[in-house]
Amino acid sequence: MSNLGNFVWSIADQLRGVYRPNQYGNVILPMTILRRLDCILEPTRDQVRALAESESREEILDIKVRREFGLNFYNTSAYDLARLKKDPDGLRHNLIDYVSKFSSNIDVFERFGFENEITKLDEKNRLYILLCRFADIDLHPDTVTNAEMGDLFEELIRKFAEASNETAGEHFTPRDAIRLAVDLVFAEDGDALTEKGVVRTVYDPTVGTGGFLSVADEHLKSRNPDARLTLFGQEINDQSYAICKSDMIAKGQDPANIKLGDTLAEDLFAGRTFDYCLSNPPYGVDWKASHEDVVAEYERAGKDSRFPGGLPPTSDGQMLFLQHLATKMRPIEDGGGRAAIVLNGSPLFSGGAESGPSEIRRWLIESDMVEAIVSLPTNMFYNTGISTYIWLLDNTKQAARVGKIQLIDASDMYTKMSKSLGSKSRELPDSARETIMRLYDDLAESDHSKNLSNDEFGYWTITVERPLRLNFNCTPDRIKNALAAKSLKTLDLDTLGECLETFGLDTYFNREAFLKDLNPHLRDHGLVLTTPQRKALWQSLGEQDEKADICYDKHGDPEPDTSLRDTETIPFTYGGNTDGDDGRNITISAYVENEVLPYLPDAWVDHAKTKVGYEIPFARLFRPDPKSFDFHGTVDRFAESEAEATRLALAVREFASGFARLAREQSWPVVPLRRVVRIVNGGTPTPEDENWGGDVHWATPVDINNADGFLRATLRTVTEQGLGNARVLPPGSVLVSSRAPIGSVAVTEIATTFNQGCKGLVMTGGFLTAECLAYQLMASKGLLESLGQGTTFMEINSDKLASVPVVVPPPEYQDGAAFAECIASFHGARRLFESLTDQARVRRRGMDLLIGLGAAPDGGLGGA
Repeated sequence: MSNLGNFVWSIADQLRGVYRPNQYGNVILPMTILRRLDCILEPTRDQVRALAESESREEILDIKVRREFGLNFYNTSAYDLARLKKDPDGLRHNLIDYVSKFSSNIDVFERFGFENEITKLDEKNRLYILLCRFADIDLHPDTVTNAEMGDLFEELIRKFAEASNETAGEHFTPRDAIRLAVDLVFAEDGDALTEKGVVRTVYDPTVGTGGFLSVADEHLKSRNPDARLTLFGQEINDQSYAICKSDMIAKGQDPANIKLGDTLAEDLFAGRTFDYCLSNPPYGVDWKASHEDVVAEYERAGKDSRFPGGLPPTSDGQMLFLQHLATKMRPIEDGGGRAAIVLNGSPLFSGGAESGPSEIRRWLIESDMVEAIVSLPTNMFYNTGISTYIWLLDNTKQAARVGKIQLIDASDMYTKMSKSLGSKSRELPDSARETIMRLYDDLAESDHSKNLSNDEFGYWTITVERPLRLNFNCTPDRIKNALAAKSLKTLDLDTLGECLETFGLDTYFNREAFLKDLNPHLRDHGLVLTTPQRKALWQSLGEQDEKADICYDKHGDPEPDTSLRDTETIPFTYGGNTDGDDGRNITISAYVENEVLPYLPDAWVDHAKTKVGYEIPFARLFRPDPKSFDFHGTVDRFAESEAEATRLALAVREFASGFARLAREQSWPVVPLRRVVRIVNGGTPTPEDENWGGDVHWATPVDINNADGFLRATLRTVTEQGLGNARVLPPGSVLVSSRAPIGSVAVTEIATTFNQGCKGLVMTGGFLTAECLAYQLMASKGLLESLGQGTTFMEINSDKLASVPVVVPPPEYQDGAAFAECIASFHGARRLFESLTDQARVRRRGMDLLIGLGAAPDGGLGGA
């Protein structure tokens, strides 16, 4: 078929100079369709003409042609391509006559604007040459089957799209992906499809050139030649619509079943449902053009609309098509329906709890319509190399599948193509389709198949609050902050400043006590503050202090510290919960008691902010990301690695192996970093020279990287004035470089401030020593690097860092001699290693040597 496609496309050589390459398809595609229809009509052409002469009523003629000749279309012109060749001088006029005399259901040439192209070709003396070349091609169904004709259309459109620099996938889907989707959607209707005279309907709302419909037709006819399959489709692109309609006409389908229009804006099959639905909608394409109509329908009909789960962001319409397809399946009371739709990864996980995408997943999953999802190989589509998935929907699941979703990973089931076609360099062979179908039929657990209950995709997002604790005093810096507060500008700031200066420098650890003592000073200076002004004042004079008393509101409840506010994600199935969202209260309480309160005993949950979410973490279930912050996975990498045979490697392996073994054997808890530290952001002094050269050490990522695990000095220092609002970390804190060289770690042995390229970690609760935390982070340097994001430079933000899991060993281990000996052994081996090499990179990278323990020479995971 590729030879035929190349031959047809080679005719475009006659268009050079008259058309640009990106315009060739405007001529080649309609001429190919015209020749196909011409060949189909050839055997009965004269009889149809004669019939047309005796019957002027079009609607009656349609019926007679269908009854007598089995054709859904006809042409009443005196011409055909063979006769047109005989009159070169009248070719333009005669060809326009021929094209215009097709029955009214053939509107494809109008959609191509073909009459204009005929005129242009004639003016440039190309029309006769082109027509002769096409007239010599035999495209009769006896020579080129419907399936082969579909392949020809596919190849021509792909070439046209490439020449136009268009997105080829907007027009058609590769046949290997279509065949798998069709196999899946027909999988559970095997017996019924073999019955004599069985009738089924298939619908594609993004029909393109009709690939899904053609393959579905072939599939059913191969199993049951007596089956009747009625095909329906809607398409927004004029040319794709024209090709699809021509192909359906050639198959004997009713051309009225292929409609032109925007499916999201208007369902041209409203009120109809179908046995099978198939679709490959565009990925990541916004639906702004359809927005008004979609929103109007949703607001009018809500749960009874085509979008009962809600609306996704306007940036991507995939989940609208997903819902549309689900609502077009035949109702349960009429026997039910099945659907298969090809989507990218976004609909699996995009959007947080109670966002549009999450609510759509919630509707689908709680309605128990998602039967299976199959992950396809990358580089399988013409226009994209991204991961794609086939969602299989069924509203009448078999008993064994009720309440479950089967996930099948076929991402590695491909063969490489000898020659890439656009982005398509891989294809799904028949053997892979057979394997996938066997996995589907068996419904068994394996490396490539998982069966999960619907509840395993649900989760709650809870908001964890911690009480506000502030100390208060009237130091010059805090007074300066207060006088700069916007809501205090209406006061006499000179008087307010004088009042605060006379208050004294005592530090208060209780807000009520501070305000009680401050009130007389305000009255003595004639200052009357509104409630918002009073709040602005104490906020300016207060500073976060974990040792201070809790601040209570007027109801006697603790006030939350918004800077410490955090969210947690709790799976529905946590603690063995089998009641889904109905088990919310008891499950959340158990999670908080086990996972939060041991580290944050003063925390509480704001239940009013709890949200329900659904996601399908496909990749994580089958291919855990080696860069994910699963500490047990991290230490496994080190413990099992065969790194360089150096004393450094051996010493660190001994350290990591021992730590890993104890962590597993003794089940040490693993918690997010935010549980055990307070993260402090850095700042940079103003550039004036007088701010530099003071007594305060000022660290940068370079200082951290050059440290020997312990920061004892910095390249630069700043003055107290240059310090500004930057925080000074006390000795015994941990510094992490959040910009290049990203991920370096050091324990502070000096009081240190630091720039924006660093994050300070201050131990809280006494759960981890700085040394224990630092060495866990050092061992995860490559994983820290993976958190970097940004366009100007790579940077780890505080939220990402706060989610890093760390192990919490018992205090006796952290303070014990064995742990100290491991650390000392590491440092001794490191210094020896550095003395044996003259490579400057060793010094520059510092602790980066650790990550080499977990990586094989090719960048993969190490192993024995």
